[in-house]
Amino acid sequence: MLTRTILVVLLLALILWPDGSQSWRRRRRRRCPYRNCQWSGWSAWSSCSRSCGPHGTQSRTRYVAASAQCGGHGCSGSSRDTRACNRRCYNSGYVSGSRCVCRGGYTGSCCQTDINECSSGNGGCSHTCYNTHGSFYCRCRTGYQLSGSRACLDINECSSSNGGCNQICTNTAGSFSCSCRPGYRLSGSRTCVDINECSTNNGGCSETCTNIVGGHYCSCQPGYRLTGSGACVEFTTQAVDLVFLIARPRSSVSNADVKTFLKSVVAALNVSQTAARVAVIEYTSVMHSHFDLPTHLTNAQVTSAINSIPAWGTTSYRKTGSAIKYLTDYLSWRDGIPKVLVVITDATSNDYVSGPAQSAKNAGLILASVGVGTSISSTELNTIATNSSYRYAVSSYTDIVGLMGVRDQLHSRMDAFGTTVALEVTCNSGSISVKMEKSSLTSFQIRSAADLHLRQPTCVARNDGNYFTFNIASLSACGTEKEQDGDHFVFSNTINSKIPSGVDVWRGKLLTVNVTCRYPVDLSVSLTGGINPVVTTETFTVEGSGEFRVTMGLFQGPTFGTAYSTTPSITLEDNLYVGLNLQGVSHSELVLRLRNCWATPTNNAEDPTQYPITTDGCPNTEDGTIYIIENAQSKQARFRVQMFRFASHPRVYLHCTISVCDQVNPGACAPTCATHSGRRWLPSVQPEQAAGRERRAAEDTTVTISSGPILQEGEDDDDEPSPVVLALGGILGTVCVATLAVIGVKLAGKVAAKPAVTPAAVSSPGGGQPSSGPSGDEPPPYSASAADGFASANLKYNVVTSKLGVGDNGFSSLPTVKI
Repeated sequence: MLTRTILVVLLLALILWPDGSQSWRRRRRRRCPYRNCQWSGWSAWSSCSRSCGPHGTQSRTRYVAASAQCGGHGCSGSSRDTRACNRRCYNSGYVSGSRCVCRGGYTGSCCQTDINECSSGNGGCSHTCYNTHGSFYCRCRTGYQLSGSRACLDINECSSSNGGCNQICTNTAGSFSCSCRPGYRLSGSRTCVDINECSTNNGGCSETCTNIVGGHYCSCQPGYRLTGSGACVEFTTQAVDLVFLIARPRSSVSNADVKTFLKSVVAALNVSQTAARVAVIEYTSVMHSHFDLPTHLTNAQVTSAINSIPAWGTTSYRKTGSAIKYLTDYLSWRDGIPKVLVVITDATSNDYVSGPAQSAKNAGLILASVGVGTSISSTELNTIATNSSYRYAVSSYTDIVGLMGVRDQLHSRMDAFGTTVALEVTCNSGSISVKMEKSSLTSFQIRSAADLHLRQPTCVARNDGNYFTFNIASLSACGTEKEQDGDHFVFSNTINSKIPSGVDVWRGKLLTVNVTCRYPVDLSVSLTGGINPVVTTETFTVEGSGEFRVTMGLFQGPTFGTAYSTTPSITLEDNLYVGLNLQGVSHSELVLRLRNCWATPTNNAEDPTQYPITTDGCPNTEDGTIYIIENAQSKQARFRVQMFRFASHPRVYLHCTISVCDQVNPGACAPTCATHSGRRWLPSVQPEQAAGRERRAAEDTTVTISSGPILQEGEDDDDEPSPVVLALGGILGTVCVATLAVIGVKLAGKVAAKPAVTPAAVSSPGGGQPSSGPSGDEPPPYSASAADGFASANLKYNVVTSKLGVGDNGFSSLPTVKI
């Protein structure tokens, strides 16, 4: 309580004592001066939190250096300062939002990493890929160049300056190579130098070897010629008129090699007034004669004249036809000796050539054509030349090796004059034709076709352009003689020349040529397939000598008047009528002989399952339904047989062997046959009936003849009767295949398919009335005229292929046969 009192007293004293209060305040102010708060300086910035990218920051700090006092202001602001730093993207990248966006070729958070494009798929480069910072590039190996930025294409070095090669540049992948033409060799890698072939083994020449730049050629001493084997042989032809007709070239070129060629041809000849004579003529649209046939009459004179031929002019216009006509009409040709005109040209003529060339040939000239380069028409060269052996070609007028090849061929052809007769003999089934090349007959002084005749002098030759021809119309005409040589008939005649009419004194040679044709005797024929309206033709040829033609047909009745043209329905009790015919042979002593016929269930004639129909021309005596109507009496053979089938097979094929017989005496070729009871009978007599094989009643099974393989409708494995489809002929209405063979001779060849014969198209003579005989249905012989009784109807045909296969309509066809 006292304390309180004291304090109150003191307070009142202070209040009531003003001077003393102010003094106290003054004293107090002198001890606490006024001051605001003060910051220290900032510290250095700290390191950046990122070296790159969008998030880098750095900071600095400060502190209060002097606090505020005596009423001073406090410090404002923060003691920490922060700023962005290193916010960058490398390699031209840029910050976008919270990431770096990199340009192509870089990656990473700051675009700091290069992308190696070559590490994946070789950068798409064809060859070599090179990586760079932010990119890459492609390069190609030597010999290639870039196409675009990545693909490498081969550089064709040969397209520029021939690759630097002297002759032949061959481009390869990434490179190229140089080579040389024949007659040259490489010196270094690009230069070609000539090979002197004559320095080694005389170039293979038997006498003279001539080396030329890029080649060589062989020659013989004068009076000799070069053979194909390279040997030199004496040139034997003495008398010949030889003319060279040379077209001036289209462009400027040296004629030195052509003159060498001319001199080399002449060197083999014996030039004189009575032996060989030579002329050389150039032409454009007019003649430019250097020398005519009688001008120079020694080898030396001709050679000198050739050397004197001036350099060629050029022309774009030539009349080859007119030039040939002029030489044919106005040159001094001699009669009775070979006359040879050699036409050398490098361009197609501007006039008509065919007519003048043929007129020259008709006048007895032998024309040879030499085409130079590729601008000459091959048709024109063929038209000029007498035949293909007188047509030649060289690459240019300076192709001396090619020209020397022409020389050798001309020498060979001319040296054959008088020693070789060129002829062609064609042996047809009933005739013989002969072609004789006129150019091979000049030494025999044959002036016209009338100077040649066959053994019968009235049979003279015909004039047929470049040939004399003969046509012996039959195998007994014009004195043709026949003899048998083993298994062949041989027909022969002789071609003779005669002294021309109007000649008083003759010192020439006469010509005799023996002409021979050989024909086979034994033949084999198979008829396979179905009973169709067909006649099949087979051609027999022996060593290209001659041929017989035989047809085989299937007919509807005993008159053999109508062949099948549509699919017939035949019961097993009906008869099948088969006829064969030797075609085109008019020789009266030759007849067709039927030997063995048999049936098989397949088209294999040697199938072990067989049923005999005839043996050596006689019927199977165990089968009384077989009747041989005609055999070995004429050009026909005919038989009938009752239709049948094999018990276990739905197919039936027929096969026959036949022969051509020389019937010297009537009946000499006809077989003598025995019945099953032992009696003898000729084929024209009906045999006794005999039950040979099991037959089904007509009401049990019907046989339908159809196309294609021999099929049985509804065929099964049991033995119950079922309908049968027989095909004995291949393609219905189109081809009935007959295969013909020579027994014991290897076969290979061709079947000539003959057309089908429509109903009632072929009728036999005699009105179709049967001849007398036990059965009453024997037909008269059918005529071999009117295409041998088979082909006077409307015809349709398919061709049988040459090997066993499927025909045009899907049916099997037989192998072809050539004897």
